[in-house]
Amino acid sequence: MIYALFGAVWLFFVAVLSLAMRVVEGRERNVRLVAAEIESSRLYSAAMAERVEQLRRYRHDAYGLLYAIESALGGADGAQGAPSPTEDVAKSGADASLARAVIGFQEQKCVLADVAFTCSVEPGCLDGALGGGVDEGEICAVLQNLLENAYEASMRVKDASARFVSLSIERCGSGDGRHVGSGDGKGRLLRIAVSNRVDPEEDVSFQTGKPDPELHGLGLRIVGDVASRYAGSFSIDVDECAHVVEAVVVL
Repeated sequence: MIYALFGAVWLFFVAVLSLAMRVVEGRERNVRLVAAEIESSRLYSAAMAERVEQLRRYRHDAYGLLYAIESALGGADGAQGAPSPTEDVAKSGADASLARAVIGFQEQKCVLADVAFTCSVEPGCLDGALGGGVDEGEICAVLQNLLENAYEASMRVKDASARFVSLSIERCGSGDGRHVGSGDGKGRLLRIAVSNRVDPEEDVSFQTGKPDPELHGLGLRIVGDVASRYAGSFSIDVDECAHVVEAVVVL
């Protein structure tokens, strides 16, 4: 009798334990499913955030680049009023037609606004950069953003006669003996420098005049990201005595 009772209790205990284990396993499975759903949602949110950022960047540069392309096409067709590349860019012999169009478009904007525009391009440097693997679209992104920022800052200078934008493009290590290394033993290919006057009363904060505040500061981030992709550098120097800002990108 006692053995039979003990056996029944033992069977009951085993049955309860088995049921409890199944319940725990079911809950663990549900937890794993919920965790997988959370991770999937996180990855989806991250992907959507990246797409939104890409869209914002596209919107930021699209109009300027489209105008530059249209101007270049118009110049090829002999359209009147189309901006022609500066003499130095034309002499450079570069095959970077889109880069030349971006420079020509920004040059025309400055000319129409009575902002002095100077451009110095070392012969062959753009060709060398393109041949070395630098993407022309990213060169255009750098030029578009730096020149647009310089133009906006120049237009805020109250003394119209002091306004200027200056562009210099050269091989790294040329000119004044500079040599820029990437840390991997390789010299960088291209140095782009844009300088402009700022108003003496202006606190240099790189504020934008664009109507969409969402785009504030995005241009400089784009330039910095391009420099990072090529293990290069991006720096901005402010000469408070001369009221001149110089932005330098090394790719």
